Amino acid sequence: MKPLAWLASFRLRIVFRSSFLLLALAVVAMAVAVLQEEKQRSYDNYQASLAKTKEQIVARLRHPAGQLALLNPPRGEGPVTPLRPVMLPFSAIDFDDQGKVRHAVEMAGCLVQYKNYGSLCVAIANNPWAGGFIYAAGTFVSSTLLPHRIGNEFLDGAHRLRVVVSLRGETYRWVAPFEVPSRDERRRASGMRGRFTGYVELDDRDYTGEMPVKEFRGWVWQSGRCLDATRESDENCEKKSFFSLRLPIEALRDALFQPEKPQWPPPDLDQFEVQVEVLPPGDGPALFDSNADGAVPPFSLNDLTSLLLPGETLTIQKTDRGEPTNLVQLHGKDEVLEEPSPLLTRLIRKLPVERYDAPVELADEVVTPMGSYRILFHG
Repeated sequence: MKPLAWLASFRLRIVFRSSFLLLALAVVAMAVAVLQEEKQRSYDNYQASLAKTKEQIVARLRHPAGQLALLNPPRGEGPVTPLRPVMLPFSAIDFDDQGKVRHAVEMAGCLVQYKNYGSLCVAIANNPWAGGFIYAAGTFVSSTLLPHRIGNEFLDGAHRLRVVVSLRGETYRWVAPFEVPSRDERRRASGMRGRFTGYVELDDRDYTGEMPVKEFRGWVWQSGRCLDATRESDENCEKKSFFSLRLPIEALRDALFQPEKPQWPPPDLDQFEVQVEVLPPGDGPALFDSNADGAVPPFSLNDLTSLLLPGETLTIQKTDRGEPTNLVQLHGKDEVLEEPSPLLTRLIRKLPVERYDAPVELADEVVTPMGSYRILFHG
């Protein structure tokens, strides 16, 4: 018997086993190639997705509501109420024109929402020379507004506002009854227009001899339509009213006449507290109270966190003078996911991908009336 005769008997078996081994290696190589291709495609898709997210966020920040958020960065996770004034991206508000003031507060997105169609925006203009006023505008629901008869020394027989502003150790209190100019006394189907005349609030209900606050201005426009369409014939049905106020704040006006240039917005703006109540005739409970529970705040920069994926960072810097200063830095929330196979994860990480080692960084700029902001994305 030849020395290698035993090998010939196993030749066919060796061929088959070698073929299966080569086939297995080919399958593994193909799987690795597919994984590498999918990793490259996933990375390219992520870059495109991040660029799309950046464009979405920048477009949102360039809108007046986004500019409002930039001008008023979040300062902690405190309660919504009592309301603090925000600085608007406008130099002033034409508070006695319903269309203009409604457009301004709705475009800026500064309205805090309440139950029963209530809303309120408390703000200052971005120009300190506008007069040192706090503006307030919003909506409430009531029956047909009952006006105060001019000359009557008692104010509680009419619908009225109570406004309280606290800042820098001082408190301003006003009560403002609803009044209708004589030429507008007739109620029209299209609604009713009147004013809120402000008085310094007294402990006594008798306002004999008291004069209105000269710089206090308030207007209200009540819709002629009932909220409940089935009660259109009922004059006392609930209707929606929109109001706007200009509140004179002596502390802000006095700061304008100091030798040094006033700092605007005031550095302690987030410590100002404003409360607005709408009171019915008599001693009934308030129809609207800005300190009520359940207030929903407007859009803020923190809301952008929901657009970020785990591991992504959004940094917003103010770039007016000198070195850029970080305004806010947001991080995508980590999600608890099911752990894949450690061996497969290690293999995927080892696969080479073009430009994978370089971090994904995108930048853009948003210009506002109060300065420029740099938007940085890091993925």
